[in-house]
Amino acid sequence: MMWVWRLASEVAPGNACLYLPPRPGPYDQAAFQCQLLQNHQQLTQGWGFPTEDLNLPPARWKQNYIDIENPFDPNNPTQILPAFLAAVNACNNKLLQDQQIPTWTRQEAQTEAEKNYGLMSRFLKIHIGDTIFIPNANLNGHSDDHFMVVTVATGYQFINRSNQQYALMRRWPTDFHWTEDFGHVITVDRELTRVFRKNQLQPGAFRAPFLARIVPVVPDSEYRGFGAFLRANNYPFNPY
Repeated sequence: MMWVWRLASEVAPGNACLYLPPRPGPYDQAAFQCQLLQNHQQLTQGWGFPTEDLNLPPARWKQNYIDIENPFDPNNPTQILPAFLAAVNACNNKLLQDQQIPTWTRQEAQTEAEKNYGLMSRFLKIHIGDTIFIPNANLNGHSDDHFMVVTVATGYQFINRSNQQYALMRRWPTDFHWTEDFGHVITVDRELTRVFRKNQLQPGAFRAPFLARIVPVVPDSEYRGFGAFLRANNYPFNPY
């Protein structure tokens, strides 16, 4: 099967505000992802905190997601945990309007958890031998002139990067150092990691529906030209 996999966006200062130690501003997630790909053959995605292993039952994963992103007070389940809310408000007082950190109602939290599980659980459907296209990327990070192709060598793994150095500083699950991000991983074949010029594919090949983090390539008569491109470049893949 074929997939389209997008590199992450830059982390905005608003999101960076909650991490230990505090970051002064945004940092480049895409460069971090490509460094892992280049040095360890790991293709990674998402915010992988220690309680977000996708091998957990779906209901448990969704509750863990809520407890991380907007934890509710166990003594008052309709209210955000006061310590978390205080930290969010302290950050928001320093941030521009478009960088504000949101807080959710219980229903909004459940909706967000459902949406994110639907996206992230696609990891579990990626198998050894699948081919993945990474648009607008080279081995240094984002690139408007390139895309990459990789082949899956192992299925989904969750890597827990918890750093005990910061353990005593944590007051709730969002208190993690940024290097602990991205625990959701598949390993790819080093020999089949290739970088191509963007103009080698038809214009608009990666437009909708390939705009989310991970999207399967649904078979159609042309496959957006992906299959023909791989054959023309003698790239081995499992056709539909």
